[in-house]
Amino acid sequence: MWKVTVVVVAVVAFAGGYLAGKATPAKPNVVVGAPIVAGANDSVVAKAKSVERREVPVAGVPKGAADGPITIVEFADYQCPFSARATLTIDGLLKEYPGKIRFYFRHYPLPFHPDARLAAEAALGAEADGKFWEMHDKLFANSQNLKREDLEKYAEELGLDMNKFTQALDTRQYKGRVEDDLNVALQVGARGTPAFFINGRLLSGAQPLEAFTAVVEDELAAAKAVVAQKLPSAYRC
Repeated sequence: MWKVTVVVVAVVAFAGGYLAGKATPAKPNVVVGAPIVAGANDSVVAKAKSVERREVPVAGVPKGAADGPITIVEFADYQCPFSARATLTIDGLLKEYPGKIRFYFRHYPLPFHPDARLAAEAALGAEADGKFWEMHDKLFANSQNLKREDLEKYAEELGLDMNKFTQALDTRQYKGRVEDDLNVALQVGARGTPAFFINGRLLSGAQPLEAFTAVVEDELAAAKAVVAQKLPSAYRC
């Protein structure tokens, strides 16, 4: 798995999201960069280097720009209404910044959502057939209907290989992958859903588009300043 190079994030309370269990905090990772070069962009670079971040592994099929300067990793639950609400915000963000953002989704099924784990496995079954994002959207659009029969119905509507899909659910083929996502979420300090890491910066809950654009604009300005100063971009992916 690839990783976004980041610094430690402080504990942040969730606004408009579900809380999960207590996590063991990740070890601080202090990024050491080259000395700041004198110039007009000093304050921008200094601010970016001082922001608290976490090192967040990515996995799965990204949405958006494959090589964009902004990497967003979301941890979410298909049965969470706040996670469902946030999908429209992310779609709007990707449209507002074409070619700038690569977006990854990782699964964070909460213990009090009984259908969330199997729904996550269904999404990964669809990924194996090249239709992860189609299933992702369908699951969030039907977040109150995620029983086994519902998942098979959605798979048929998407034209998936039903033999492979049903076998994957029967054998819990992707259970380990979902567990990996859940463990990473706890390790990086995502204590509820949805949780977003924008170049390692934690943004908690189903916040408005403006909250995302503020962070993205900061990161784009910092990236531009780094390029102008020819400094290594130690604080971004």
